[in-house]
Amino acid sequence: MLKLILVPLLLTSILQARENPFFPADTAQDMPYTSNQKFNYPPFKQASVVLPSSARVIKKVTIEYETLDASTEIKTIEINNEIDWHLPIFISQSYSPIKHENQKLENILREDFYRDNTKKEQKVIPKKAKKNKLKKKSKAKTKSKAKFKKIASFHKNTFMSNGKTIKIITKNKIIRNFLLVKPHRIVVDLKADLKMKSYKKSLKNSIFKTIRIGNHTGYYRIVIELDGMYKYNTKQLKDGYSITLK
Repeated sequence: MLKLILVPLLLTSILQARENPFFPADTAQDMPYTSNQKFNYPPFKQASVVLPSSARVIKKVTIEYETLDASTEIKTIEINNEIDWHLPIFISQSYSPIKHENQKLENILREDFYRDNTKKEQKVIPKKAKKNKLKKKSKAKTKSKAKFKKIASFHKNTFMSNGKTIKIITKNKIIRNFLLVKPHRIVVDLKADLKMKSYKKSLKNSIFKTIRIGNHTGYYRIVIELDGMYKYNTKQLKDGYSITLK
C-alpha cells in the first residue's frame, strides 16, 4: 500500500524537475550574469581634461566603463566642433531637465503672440528718423567691432590688440615674417636704419605674452611671444599691419 502511494509521488516530482538544476531557468534567459566582485568606487561627480595648445577641433569622446559582469566596454560619441584650448573640457553627470516639446511650442506661440501685438501698438516713425536710427546702430556696431586696446608703444611703433589679432601701427615696411617654436613666437623684420636700444614688454592676461624689439643693420626686428601653438595670417593696413592668430 505504501509503495502504491510513493510511486506516483516520485513520478510527478520527476516531471516537474528541470534537466539540469545548475543552469538558470528559461524565464531567466534575459537576466545578465553578474559578478560577485564588490565595487568600492566613489560616486562619479565631475572630471576635467586640459588639452595642449595645438588642439583646435574636438573630434570624438570615448568613455570606457565597467559592466555588471566586471567586463569593460567602450562608448564613443562623435562631436566635430571647434574648441578653445585655454578652457578645460568637463565631464559631468549633472544635467538640467529638458522641457517637454509641447511646453516649447507653447512658449514659441506666446512669444509670437506678444511680438505681433507689440508691432500693432508701435507708432509710425518717419523715414528720416528711421534712417538716423539705422546710421546710429551701424556706427555703434563698427565701434564695438573695432575695440582694439593699446598694449605697447616704442619708437613710433604702436601695438594694439583685440582677441587673437594684434596691430602694428608703423610707417615702415615688413621685409619678412616667420614663426619660431620653443617658445612659439612670431618674428617680424621691418626695413629702417634706426639707432635705438632694445625694448621688451611683458603682457599679463594676454595670448601675446611678450613683445621684444631689437636693432640690426638696415632693419629692426619685432618678436611677439605667444602663449601656445598657433598659425597666423598677416594683412597690410593703411597705417601698418595686422597679425591674426588661428
